[in-house]
Amino acid sequence: MAIYTEADRTAVKEALVEAATTNVASVSIRGHQTRTYTLDELRALLKEINADLAGAKPHFGLRMTKLKPPGCG
Repeated sequence: MAIYTEADRTAVKEALVEAATTNVASVSIRGHQTRTYTLDELRALLKEINADLAGAKPHFGLRMTKLKPPGCG
């Protein structure tokens, strides 16, 4: 069973785009502080989410095909 959902994947992709377009790593406003994740951290999380979602599918992220060259009938 997958831990993550498609919404998680979308949120991480949006965070990757935002982190790539801004240079702010940490912000403090009225005593509240927030920080963004680095691109490497977000890429690693996206890779983990993709692997988790692929593993939850019936084919476990693998596809098996049988190749038939032309002319072999």
